[in-house]
Amino acid sequence: MTIKQLDIGPNGTIDDALRGYFRDLVQDAFCSTQFQPSEHAEFYLVNLLASAVNAKNIEVGAGLLNGVYRDAPLAIAYLEGINMAPPIKFWMMKSIGDFALFHVGFFPQKFDKGVVKIDYFVTMGSNAYQNIAHTRGYVFDELAQNFDQLCEALWIVSGNDRNHKYVLQGLREPNPKMH
Repeated sequence: MTIKQLDIGPNGTIDDALRGYFRDLVQDAFCSTQFQPSEHAEFYLVNLLASAVNAKNIEVGAGLLNGVYRDAPLAIAYLEGINMAPPIKFWMMKSIGDFALFHVGFFPQKFDKGVVKIDYFVTMGSNAYQNIAHTRGYVFDELAQNFDQLCEALWIVSGNDRNHKYVLQGLREPNPKMH
């Protein structure tokens, strides 16, 4: 089934159908990688994918801040976000983590020729999630600790596994804490 063929049904919504579609893909990806995250982390990844259908939900860097769009490198957005008041800090760190997770998972080949390498995005995304883990619950700690495995699952969901060698292999050792 493709997104174009989603059956919404008489009482469903497109959001429900998208989440169901992506849940199946994410669960299959986790089976392929033999990584079993918590239900909360799986739910988070499914919702990230469903929200990414609307591309403006996965913006670069800090995205909207005080109603003004800013296109900033992740390090600058991270530095600014780390010094913000808690609600804005949370939103900025979450946005940075989501952006890095999505781009490493879906577009790893873009890092092959660029100035910014993939390990920079992995580190920035993982650190962003870790920075908010102590205030917003263990799901962000799990996202931070297992960033590589979550990227690999997104890589499989994107279909890149059929066309490209997985570029994160050997980048970091997996964290056995969450297995």
